[in-house]
Amino acid sequence: MYRFKFSPFGRVMTFLITAVFIFSLNAELVYSAEASSTTKVTHKPIKYFVPEKRIRLVADVTDKEGITLVRCYFRGGSQADYVFVGMDRLKKDVFEAVLPAASPGTRSIEYLFLVVNKKNQVIRTQEFLVQKEDRDEIPAWQIKDAGGNIHVSTELAKAPGSVVGFTDSIVIDVVESAARFGFVAGGVYAATQIAAAGGTSGAAAAATSGGAVTASTGGSTATIVGVAAGVAVIGGGVALAAKEQEKEEFNASASIEWGDYGGAKDDSFMVWFAGEYLGESPRGGSGSKTVSNLKVGGHELKITFSGQTGSDYPGTYYIKLGGGAAFSDGNTYIQKDLENIGDTHSHSVNVPEP
Repeated sequence: MYRFKFSPFGRVMTFLITAVFIFSLNAELVYSAEASSTTKVTHKPIKYFVPEKRIRLVADVTDKEGITLVRCYFRGGSQADYVFVGMDRLKKDVFEAVLPAASPGTRSIEYLFLVVNKKNQVIRTQEFLVQKEDRDEIPAWQIKDAGGNIHVSTELAKAPGSVVGFTDSIVIDVVESAARFGFVAGGVYAATQIAAAGGTSGAAAAATSGGAVTASTGGSTATIVGVAAGVAVIGGGVALAAKEQEKEEFNASASIEWGDYGGAKDDSFMVWFAGEYLGESPRGGSGSKTVSNLKVGGHELKITFSGQTGSDYPGTYYIKLGGGAAFSDGNTYIQKDLENIGDTHSHSVNVPEP
């Protein structure tokens, strides 16, 4: 058989041509991967946690497409199921999550951030693992004294009786199928869990996965300390956190109206928005309550079936948004049933700039 022979020069040229081809191909693939997502997350992981105290997590989130909502998914150890809390916007690109207090026996907590942008792309970060340390001193990123309930959500078919690994005054609710963005992201729930819950609908069903991004850990610890302790160190100086709060944007025209749907007006419902309690709709009369001047950005709205004069279960509520505010699917009106007193629904709401 006749064989081709290459001179040393020919071999070198062949190698160079092949290398250039492979390099150009890889460069094109890398560019495509980077171009597929415009979301950037910067987060300084906390060093440790002490049990029985709530935990604050802060992340910088930017996306040239705009942000619809940001969540923090967490669990007490790798064997538990993820639950989540909505993250509130502290200022332009800074979001905060408050996690419930861990139980004394919990050795570690895992958490990640999930972002939905204005193109309805769902992006998640890598998981962060933080270990427990038994210390007398409470670190700046934990809350010494916190009262009231903390609302936690799940996307699974049924809310668990408790959140494994956490001891706190926790109210757990199951989000509607249109808000199951954790199903879209991948790596948060098992396929069997997604199937058992019935999948997604509405905005979540129309959403696409933007993949996983690696959150930069270059954030300043001073940012976290500033939020928790009330001051932030900036360029060697000290600025009161109140000044940061002044930068929060509100839309005076945006509003939330909610109440009992139907003629009797014998059910009452409590609402929280962006982590703040807005009040309770009255029983009797109009049966409704309206709150305006809402915080700009994507936030979680939680509504709880709080009381009933009669016994005509379930309680049917309605929510009507105004002034440009809208649910994640673009609608401004919703009507749903809550089976029992104490049951809670979560809805994603976006409030535009005025």
